[in-house]
Amino acid sequence: MRGGLIPELSPDSGVEREVRYGDSRFDLALGPRTDPHTYIEVKNVTLGPGPNDVDEGMIAFPDSVTQRGQKHLQTLMQVAAEGKTAVLFFCVQHTGARAVRPADEVDARYGELLREAVGKGVKVIAWRVALSAHRFALECPLPVRL
Repeated sequence: MRGGLIPELSPDSGVEREVRYGDSRFDLALGPRTDPHTYIEVKNVTLGPGPNDVDEGMIAFPDSVTQRGQKHLQTLMQVAAEGKTAVLFFCVQHTGARAVRPADEVDARYGELLREAVGKGVKVIAWRVALSAHRFALECPLPVRL
């Protein structure tokens, strides 16, 4: 992200980690330390295709009920409502992934909140990550199917 690899997340004046917003803490914030303009929550996606997924490349999140993830979505909606940029970034760690979806069969409330968040201006993006013994590298963007 620092090098501008993901165009919609290119920082213009700094990157902060573990930034508080209300009663949540997000993984990253972009912009000046005193007044960030973009808040980013990163979710690692590892759940492979479910029994109803026709497409073998469909990967889902979450892999268990996540009240913390639900809270992050609610706070991201607050961020967007206050005129700042709110981003949910799915980091997909599955080599066969071709798309990401909410795992409604695992956490239906998370799926509802994700759809609501998108409707309220939260940006949701996903990238597949190439893994090696020495590094993680962003490989390619993936569509998010709601």
